[in-house]
Amino acid sequence: MTLKYPRFSLFIVLILMLPLGAVAQVDPASMGITPLQERASELSAENRFQSARPYLLEIINRLKEGTEEEQATLGPVYFFVGLSYLQDYSQQSDPALLQQAIDAFTNALASGVTEEREIAILEFRGDSYRGLGEFDKAAADYEKVASPPLSRRLRPADERDVLQKLSLSLHAQRDWNKALPWFRAFLDKSETDRERALAAGLILEAYIEQNNLNGIMELLPLITVDNPSRYSVSLNVALMQAGDKLSDKGQYAQAALLYNATLTRDQILRYFEEREGLQSAQIERMRARGSSEERMADEIIELENTRQQLAAIRQVTPYTSQLMARVARNYYLAGRDYEAVWAYLRFVDNYPDDPIAQEFRFAAFITATKLGMEGLSRQLGEQILEGGGSNEDFRKRVLLSLANAYLQSDEERSFYESVDDFLAQYADSPEAAQVVFMLGNYLLNKGQFDELEDRFALLKTKLKGTPAEDGLYYWPGLSYLFQAQFEKAREQFQTIVDQFPQSVYFEDSNYRLAMTYYGSDQSDVATQKFEEFIQKFPNSGLRGEVEFFLGEIAASDGELLRAIKFYDEVPEHTDSISFITSAYFQKAKLLQKNGALPRAARTYEEYIKEYGEEGQLTQAIFQLGEIRKEQGRPGEALEEYRKAILEYGNDPANLGVDPMISTYVEQYDEVKARLTASLAFLEKMETDPQFREKIATNRGFLYQQFADNKNLDQGLYEELRQSKEFSEALAKSAEPLQPYLENYREQLKSFPKETPETVFSREFTKAQRRNQRTLAMRLQMALEELGKPPRSPMVIQESDLALASPKILIWIGGNQTRVDPELAKRAYRMAIDYEESVDEKVDAYLNLADLLMAEGDTDAAMTLYQQAEENFPADPRIYRALIAQARVYAEKGNTGEARERLMQILKTPDWRGEPHAEALYRVGVTYFDEGKYPEAHGFFERTFLGYGLFDEWAARAYLMDAKTLVEMNELEDAKRTLNEALSDDRYRNTEIYSELVEYENSI
Repeated sequence: MTLKYPRFSLFIVLILMLPLGAVAQVDPASMGITPLQERASELSAENRFQSARPYLLEIINRLKEGTEEEQATLGPVYFFVGLSYLQDYSQQSDPALLQQAIDAFTNALASGVTEEREIAILEFRGDSYRGLGEFDKAAADYEKVASPPLSRRLRPADERDVLQKLSLSLHAQRDWNKALPWFRAFLDKSETDRERALAAGLILEAYIEQNNLNGIMELLPLITVDNPSRYSVSLNVALMQAGDKLSDKGQYAQAALLYNATLTRDQILRYFEEREGLQSAQIERMRARGSSEERMADEIIELENTRQQLAAIRQVTPYTSQLMARVARNYYLAGRDYEAVWAYLRFVDNYPDDPIAQEFRFAAFITATKLGMEGLSRQLGEQILEGGGSNEDFRKRVLLSLANAYLQSDEERSFYESVDDFLAQYADSPEAAQVVFMLGNYLLNKGQFDELEDRFALLKTKLKGTPAEDGLYYWPGLSYLFQAQFEKAREQFQTIVDQFPQSVYFEDSNYRLAMTYYGSDQSDVATQKFEEFIQKFPNSGLRGEVEFFLGEIAASDGELLRAIKFYDEVPEHTDSISFITSAYFQKAKLLQKNGALPRAARTYEEYIKEYGEEGQLTQAIFQLGEIRKEQGRPGEALEEYRKAILEYGNDPANLGVDPMISTYVEQYDEVKARLTASLAFLEKMETDPQFREKIATNRGFLYQQFADNKNLDQGLYEELRQSKEFSEALAKSAEPLQPYLENYREQLKSFPKETPETVFSREFTKAQRRNQRTLAMRLQMALEELGKPPRSPMVIQESDLALASPKILIWIGGNQTRVDPELAKRAYRMAIDYEESVDEKVDAYLNLADLLMAEGDTDAAMTLYQQAEENFPADPRIYRALIAQARVYAEKGNTGEARERLMQILKTPDWRGEPHAEALYRVGVTYFDEGKYPEAHGFFERTFLGYGLFDEWAARAYLMDAKTLVEMNELEDAKRTLNEALSDDRYRNTEIYSELVEYENSI
């Protein structure tokens, strides 16, 4: 839209110049030049330019061919002639009169006038050009007046007036680069709110066209001042459009300010209607007081201007609905969902028949569903589904959205119903595949494998030949794969590969098909399928994973170089930091296992450099340190651990810090003693030739040195006996020792100077002072492990759980079990729910189960024991779960189940030691409770004979075996058994010793 340009100066002049009455005319041609000039001057002085024009034209006619001096006097005459045409125009509104005025003014300027008269002529000519719509010419005249030297003669009010007219003329041309300096000049000179708002509005439009959004926001306070220019339709439409641009750029808060500042067409119309009424009433009051028309000229002009603007505004198409739609859209884009919902609904209520009303009702439904506004969401959904003019596409999308909403809120029954409704009504739609995806994903994540397989088996019949059919094989395939039912999974994925080459699941099914062979240890076929996958999908996002598993297969087959090749390919084909990390770590471990320590170290160093920030930085630092220790550089490793603990220890996600702390605590004294003793040993060899020669030539003497001094590095023993040539060289000279001496000296030099207690105590205090609670908890845990707890320990709070690594959570659980059992439980549960698979989860399951068992919540404890057993079947700590379950079963009299759990321990060779001792003893107890004494005797005897080093279990087995023998009427054997136990001093400090003595006395 364009601005309506009021012709302020022009109209004022025209009215003020109107003749007051008729004047008797004398024929100008009959008059002498002097009377002619006097008469023209007299009439002009009274502003009667129309009456003066015949005389003025006669003067021009007589002098235009005169002397140069006479022609120089015509400037004012032409000026007055021009004014006479403007007076005519004010009465007749004939554009030809404006052109005649322009011609007269042009002649006046050509004849020569004073600067004061030039200013007036340029302004009047500029006004005339504006009247004709020739804004470029008008602007040129106004610009001359507004520029030096003429501008120096202007009074401030006149300067503001000409700057306003110049700005409006330039605005009409829309040459923003040329116009902006003058707009700013007008704003700088403005004194009234009206002037400032008009200038700011002009600058605003220029900024909008130039996309100067920052400038727009700076102008907003000036634009929104309450004065007539604030109610310009053009300005408010410009504000709305500026809001659109800000919203499109993501500057939603600023866009909202502009939308809120935008007045609607109805608001503007109401303002000018009220203004017209007030102005009309004022003029009537002035007339009633006897004011003349000349006295009321300003008021009359303002009223006329208001009426012209009213007429223009009434022609404008209302844009309120557009503004409301923009406000709603902006709320939605800004993520201000609550405001968006109500903005959508306001639009629907106000404009129910608007073409976008249906869309907004649907948008309100979607957003209300997202916000969990269940009542409103369902009300809107019902309106859409019931019809109300809603199209079928909206109805379908509503059903789909409702299904998704129920999915998100875990309303299982409603979710199933909406899924069934959708598939019944829209089975042939492309969205049916999406619904099947939602259903499969939901059931899979819930672990409802049987439900998934049953539902999808029924759907295979109903949805055969529909776009959703491929998904009916994919999700059961995943279900079987997760349950390690590889044959059944293979059948599903093979169907997709064979029958659905265009399926969205096709690529993934090829990958999963290979995984079914990998999972069932069919390495050759798995390798073939993985390699086929790479050939089919060389640019697949899954290729990195495929390369990793090919590396795993090669590594398990002992093909070191081939495995490394595959691991090296992983980062080239995936952005998954978890697979990249696994590839680097597996490669490094493979190299480490095969003795390629420098290359393994370089692998971790490369990982730290390339992926440390986003990956497992501290875990890599820890593993690199372990390699350094194998390389004979333990001092360097511990120093790196110390630095990493302090640098990264306040981030609970840096899980490698925890094993570094444990290693630092456990190995500091040991490593220092080993380095010191080994260096002293080497230095003695260096300085004592006889000692060195004996070491080199007498293997028995060498062995004895290391046997007698356990602090000596056993790796050094292997180095000193590496070859006959080395020994011969060593016998002759200390030179072969130099690399070893340098290494041990360097290791001691780099070894941390402060003990763990010193550095951890100091840093604990600093961490507390800096409120670094994660680091402080780790250091307190370390100090407690050292047996040197802080004098002012941290008081663990609920909020600390979110700052804790899994290791810290286990520590909190252990410390809080008696103090605050509920906090301990929450700590254990957070460790169980930790997003990554970490070693501490086993302890969390077992410790929480033990705590619940102690509280008498046997069912919950048994569930946790079973979950631990299912999730970590090979972990050596799982024997605790089996022992606990066996105890519960035994207490309930179910000795068979108890014994089955215990025998599971005895069948696991990796658990030899105390787990086997306890299991043997408890199996014996189950037979004893059943009255099967010979069987019980056998297990008790196996316990104290095979595991006598485990004092407590051996002592208990002796006692129970004696009781068993008594039950078997073998009293003498029972006494001998007790005597054997009591004669062994090892059992004096056991908990059961007093019972052994007591029972012996009783029999």
